[in-house]
Amino acid sequence: MTGLLPEVVRAGVEDRSLFEASETFGVVTILLLIVVLIELEAVRAARRSGSDTAVLAAVAAPLLVAVVLTTFVRVTELLG
Repeated sequence: MTGLLPEVVRAGVEDRSLFEASETFGVVTILLLIVVLIELEAVRAARRSGSDTAVLAAVAAPLLVAVVLTTFVRVTELLG
């Protein structure tokens, strides 16, 4: 890690187990995805320009992939 991260963040990341870290990551990505999708629908409903929706769609796609991958890993971990 670089010096850009405060010591509190560094200690929090290093002290967590992989299971706790993936759980936190999953919750954060799901919440961010929900917020971005709600905002995307609000922009579409307001009939804003196509560039506004394209930017939000570009943000939503990687978040969706992160949510799907995190969910997949967690489910296979529980089943395995």
